[in-house]
Amino acid sequence: IDDEIRKGVEGGDDDGGKEQGAGKGISTKEGKGKGSALSPFSRLRKKNQNIPTTITTVSSSLGSATQIVILGAGYDNRFYRLSCLNRSDMTLIEVDQPEVQELKKKGLKSMGIIKKLSEGEGGGDSEGSLKEDDVESFKFISPTIDESIIESGKSCKIDFKTTSADADADTKGSYSNTVHFCPCNFETMDLKEQILKTPFDSTKQTIFVMEGLTQYVDKGALEETIHTINDICGAPGSKIIITYVDSRLYDDNKVGEICNGTQMKKILAMLEQKEEPWVTSFDVEEGGEEGNEATFEMKKWLSENTDGMFCENYIDQSWDEFCETELEPRGRHVYQFGKKVGERIPKWGVERHASITRK
Repeated sequence: IDDEIRKGVEGGDDDGGKEQGAGKGISTKEGKGKGSALSPFSRLRKKNQNIPTTITTVSSSLGSATQIVILGAGYDNRFYRLSCLNRSDMTLIEVDQPEVQELKKKGLKSMGIIKKLSEGEGGGDSEGSLKEDDVESFKFISPTIDESIIESGKSCKIDFKTTSADADADTKGSYSNTVHFCPCNFETMDLKEQILKTPFDSTKQTIFVMEGLTQYVDKGALEETIHTINDICGAPGSKIIITYVDSRLYDDNKVGEICNGTQMKKILAMLEQKEEPWVTSFDVEEGGEEGNEATFEMKKWLSENTDGMFCENYIDQSWDEFCETELEPRGRHVYQFGKKVGERIPKWGVERHASITRK
């Protein structure tokens, strides 16, 4: 997905290497649970750094995107670490529930990564008078993360105070970029209304990212989100990058085709206990040995819910395919749950990565 964004804003291929990043550190707090081979800090760095050529080849015409909207951003930190976004002409918007954004902003502030704009600069009201649906804008800085920080991140022992862009920020870079936090409770707020409170420009070629989101949201609500994207974005070449769960996960006769069914049942039960169940999946029919083309419910669903406007350059890749084409050639082999851990990345066979372009 990182590489997909790079190509969207730069055009052509990228070697996947350039990262900045203090934003990555905000995820380490969640890496202390049992079963984590690596902390999220280092795990996400390894996983996202190469996701890939991504979902294979992207038209070079996508090199003019100057607007990125991450829906369900959570603790996603791409804005703060991808050097290709370090440009004054980029509009960067994060959308998530108000309470999630408050936690994220608190963490980024404590690390010195973001600095509130004044009202004159478009920063909105002072913090004490903010309402739940108010958009906040911040300047941000992206200090470079070195190998020592990466190593300490594996054990969740980063000292934020010594790595943050504090009062000495001017020695580490300037607060030159702007990020807009757009709060949206999808059950009680109108997504279109909220996004239009930001500097979103419907004429700009835009990349919408929906990663790790669709499985948690009812399909009807997802359709409303896709309708909104279509309504507010009229620029040809705009792109939706989306991940989703393969429906074979729920079929006892087919789950073995994509993952370890026993282990995934444990994960699904754990998600139920946490009251964060997966509720939505999409059908995938593999092409088979007869040469038949694979069919993807996601492709048809995206086209139907955008009045046929998002219908070009559809690419859909399983986690297995990504591992075979991108990870293993780089010497980063992947193992199923219950086998090797340490530096190895778990095999999430149930999640697919897809992208589609507006005509």
